[in-house]
Amino acid sequence: MSNIKDEIEEYKKLLKEYKISFNDLTRFCPKDRETRKTAIRIATNIADNKFLAANVINKKQLPLKELKKNFSTCYNIITNYRKYIIAITLLFIKDFSSLRSYIL
Repeated sequence: MSNIKDEIEEYKKLLKEYKISFNDLTRFCPKDRETRKTAIRIATNIADNKFLAANVINKKQLPLKELKKNFSTCYNIITNYRKYIIAITLLFIKDFSSLRSYIL
């Protein structure tokens, strides 16, 4: 149980660097199941791509131009749920495995 508490605290600190709070996540989480699945798919693709992941880590934002090229059909989802996608991407990049099982 302390492992999950440690992960939550570390994740909270990491999100703060990106100016994202847990309240933001509840506000900006897609309500529609398909939209949420698409946002998670985008986040996993970002985390799997070294260039895109490094861009998120270094610039603290989504690389919109590159994402528009790769996910042109989902561009509205990317812009509308930017904070949610960043938060999920960080779950995969930083490997918060215990926390990931609760959130996803």
